[in-house]
Amino acid sequence: MASGDILVSVNEMWEILPGRYIDVNELKEFVSYVSSGWPESPETARADLEGRLPEQFLSRMLETVEKLVVPGKI
Repeated sequence: MASGDILVSVNEMWEILPGRYIDVNELKEFVSYVSSGWPESPETARADLEGRLPEQFLSRMLETVEKLVVPGKI
């Protein structure tokens, strides 16, 4: 995508994460973190990634986790 955003698919749903807020190394860290699956809760993801990824990206990613992964939040 021209903006640098990241298009992700979770449970047959698509979501856009704001990739323009992270650099290549942060992107690699994010991909490594979610490569084995999305975290089970937003709290887990925040604890694992806080200080390692920019807050704008982290907040948007956590919204995605809540919407697409946490049961009953769709």
